[in-house]
Amino acid sequence: MNNTPTARLRAEELAAELGRTHGISADVHELNSGNAIVSIYRGLLAYTDGENFWWTSPELGRSGAPLLSSEPTPTMAAEQLAEHYAILRTRPPTSLLDRELPRMTDPIRAEHVDPR
Repeated sequence: MNNTPTARLRAEELAAELGRTHGISADVHELNSGNAIVSIYRGLLAYTDGENFWWTSPELGRSGAPLLSSEPTPTMAAEQLAEHYAILRTRPPTSLLDRELPRMTDPIRAEHVDPR
């Protein structure tokens, strides 16, 4: 018997933590693979496999490359995501177009391909 929570359940825990602790509403979307995404703000999606959460930070690393963040618990992920949410809220929507970030839509699109 597998005691690992499903990705959807973990995503819902993260969305609830964001709302309860930080006043941020988020949407949960389950992927065909069984993984899930929490949509928090434009350009801010958290991805989970049921064990960990990961997302692209709005800040670039010292080398200028995008930073991928990850946390194992909804509480820890919500803390960082709330900080990233605050950063993104101060930027105009067009700022997402000004730099090349890894797009979380790439794995989403790949998981939605019908193999038939």
